[in-house]
Amino acid sequence: MSDSILNESERMIAMIIGHLADGGVTRQTFSVRELGYEANDDSHRLFRDAVLWLGYEGIIASGYTERKNQFSQKDNTIFARSFFLTSKGFKLLSEKFDGELTLGAAVKEANSNGTGYANAGTFFGGILGGFTKSISG
Repeated sequence: MSDSILNESERMIAMIIGHLADGGVTRQTFSVRELGYEANDDSHRLFRDAVLWLGYEGIIASGYTERKNQFSQKDNTIFARSFFLTSKGFKLLSEKFDGELTLGAAVKEANSNGTGYANAGTFFGGILGGFTKSISG
């Protein structure tokens, strides 16, 4: 996997988790547009794969148990339907990565500074890798 694909994957994952964190445990239907991407084939493919991966890892879940109902399409935009953070997702947000600073606080800080999720992507990527190792082994 090239660095650019890995970086873009980390960024997408960070944006999805950050978006869902803003809603707490409320189920949310959202698309790449809410995450700051243009709706095109590449962003849709990455979006769908990232949502599915986060679901397989148990970090997010959908109110729809059948996978075919977890995504819909309207006006050439793919939507992830009825997703929310799980307890594992909230645990990820509480992980410390820089002294006492948590990942959740870093996302809020990045948003309030107007930098969006781009700077948080590397934080999520590094912690997400360690977190998934800890939950799988």
